[in-house]
Amino acid sequence: MDFIKKFSAIIISSLILIISAFLFLKHIANVSVPDDTRKINPEQINSLVKVIENNYGIPHVIALIMPKGIYFLQLLHSRSEQDFGQNGII
Repeated sequence: MDFIKKFSAIIISSLILIISAFLFLKHIANVSVPDDTRKINPEQINSLVKVIENNYGIPHVIALIMPKGIYFLQLLHSRSEQDFGQNGII
């Protein structure tokens, strides 16, 4: 009798765990993904950010506000990564 109680408790716990995992994965699958495909114009960021390229084409970002400078630098990196495969380099 004791074995049946333990076995049924294990089965019920396993079923609860499987059902909750299924519901969680179903929720994760239905969560909307943010749209990162929007076009960003560098002039939209602000005039407080300046980009200076040296003789080798390496951009140097000068910004009065750190988050805007970091955002602009990430924008430049993402554009260079997109251009990397399109220019026939790889």
